[in-house]
Amino acid sequence: MTITRTILTALIGVLIATANHAQQVPIPKTAAEVPGPAPGTAMTKPYVQMVGRMAYFWGWPLVNAANRAVAFSKAPEPGLMGGVSTTDLRC
Repeated sequence: MTITRTILTALIGVLIATANHAQQVPIPKTAAEVPGPAPGTAMTKPYVQMVGRMAYFWGWPLVNAANRAVAFSKAPEPGLMGGVSTTDLRC
């Protein structure tokens, strides 16, 4: 039990130290504050296409789920909306 406590104490110490140093740059508040790529960065057409595909692949399900939640929250009463039960999906 002593070894487990020692390991746990060390792990907590590492996590606290990491958390204190994790955020070194202030989080941007507006889109204008977000820095662009470093000057001289080459973005080839295949690279840009792959980034677009990845954004669509991972982003579309999130946007779709958010849109469905909004649509279900506007349902007049629990029941079926487009063949889907809205009983358990209200926000």
